[in-house]
Amino acid sequence: MPLVEYLSRIPQPKLVELIGAEVVKGLQEFKIANKPVEMAAILCELKGNDIFRTPGLLRSLLWAFELDDLLSFNEFFENKKISDVESYREELQNKKWGNNKFSETILQFFQIDDNSFLKTEIQQDTDQETIIPRLSTEEDEFQGQNIFIPEMYPLHTYQKTTKDKIIDELLKPSSKFLLHMPTGSGKTKTTVESIVDFWRVKGKRMGFIVWFAHSIELCDQAYDTFKNVWQAKGDYPLQMFKVFGTATPDIDDVENGIFFTGLQKFNSLVNRNDYLALKLREYTRLIIVDEAHKSIATTYKKSINYLLAPDTRLIGLTATPGRSDDNDGSSTQHLSSFYDSHKITICDELGNEMYDAVKYLQDNEYLAKLNRIKVDSEIEFKEEEKKKIFSKITESNYNLPPETIKKLVIDHIRNSKIISEIEKAVILRSDPTLVFSMSISHAVIMKILLQKKGIVSECVLSNTPSHLRSQYINDFKNNKSPVLINYGVLTTGFDAPNIRTLVISRPTTSIVLYSQMLGRGLRGPKMGGVSNKNTLIDIIDNYGSFGTERAAFNYFDEYYS
Repeated sequence: MPLVEYLSRIPQPKLVELIGAEVVKGLQEFKIANKPVEMAAILCELKGNDIFRTPGLLRSLLWAFELDDLLSFNEFFENKKISDVESYREELQNKKWGNNKFSETILQFFQIDDNSFLKTEIQQDTDQETIIPRLSTEEDEFQGQNIFIPEMYPLHTYQKTTKDKIIDELLKPSSKFLLHMPTGSGKTKTTVESIVDFWRVKGKRMGFIVWFAHSIELCDQAYDTFKNVWQAKGDYPLQMFKVFGTATPDIDDVENGIFFTGLQKFNSLVNRNDYLALKLREYTRLIIVDEAHKSIATTYKKSINYLLAPDTRLIGLTATPGRSDDNDGSSTQHLSSFYDSHKITICDELGNEMYDAVKYLQDNEYLAKLNRIKVDSEIEFKEEEKKKIFSKITESNYNLPPETIKKLVIDHIRNSKIISEIEKAVILRSDPTLVFSMSISHAVIMKILLQKKGIVSECVLSNTPSHLRSQYINDFKNNKSPVLINYGVLTTGFDAPNIRTLVISRPTTSIVLYSQMLGRGLRGPKMGGVSNKNTLIDIIDNYGSFGTERAAFNYFDEYYS
């Protein structure tokens, strides 16, 4: 009997719990997920090859086994004499899923010939390596080693002039500044080229560079970019270190190098007075903070200040140099002061900062223009409701209140309009489409509704295992999956040049978050994008909206001298 048939025997309340009550309610608005067998099929589709790792599922599944099923399973598993059937059932229910005989027997019993159901997370790779550049003169020490030189693309003119401006600032003692460049314009590459040129001159006698980022994806992206540039342009072997994920390298004999670290991870090292943190504190000479608008959050600020010394330089990178968590601008003013109210943005051929950088980049096809389609969700909030909504938006949480989100998540008309727009993008325009959902439940609802339309999609969520997250993202980038739905994951550190349509169904009061979502669809042909004009589907609910990508980029300019 197929797995779906066994799962359909599980009591309906438990099936609802395993799928998610909000998901079930949203689907039932479309007359889906009303029968146990249909709910079981949805559960299988949602969980994929991680289904047996779902908390509580194995216990419920074994509870649904009848006597013949238990006896048959026993023949596959142990073929031992059973004196008490219920005691044997309880014994099985206490077993753990993993790479063991019990799990293998479960797959055999359900005739699942796929070892990926047993796979665990991929382990973190090496946490340190020595990068040997093409220009290295230390031939004796590294004689006989093959030096890989990656294919390098020269900086565009605006990146080159911006890089020169950055180096001018870095040559000043204890300089602090923000680099403000739009998403998709090469912020990481421009910064890496700048610090490589700077470090070639100053590095051997200056100690360490520390690159902070808030996610593994951003750390990996910066690490790979720096490695490639140093291999091509560095002039002496340099040690690189990963201090994120599971990696915490040993630096006893290290005197020079660059460290890429997650802010949360580094903060934990600081809290326990780890030797790595103490040594970095003494010898760090340059700090880079990715997504620098987060710098004044308590944990982030603590980690940065821990390393700051009178002669330490500080660069913040951001597409949005402000904060959305205040009404009077005090938080943005605080952020600006943290970087000495100094901001560098894109420069022209003469080295002068551009007043309208986004327009220049779009006109010259570095960034794509956006054809913005506003879709009315037809959800009306009375004035009293709106006041109540905004009264619950706090400095630490700029999202709408949970009860408001739940109302939107299960709304039949709103979801129908979102699905209709995705359908047009995929079927009529053949556009690879990135969707920002309102919640994890909403992402799941979207996936199932699209499946009913015959449209393949995948969800990347905070609870998606990292190996599956990588697989789904790569499938989307390679056009194997036309739709990628996410919630709270792909606003930063995600680059998919093939995006043609962007769907923002997530309401927010944050200009920063909105700009980050908007930026995913801005990459133009000269930056590897596939088109000079992409489509933005903006689901407008009745509590305000933001302006164009140009207005969003310049939103915080008044706070910087």
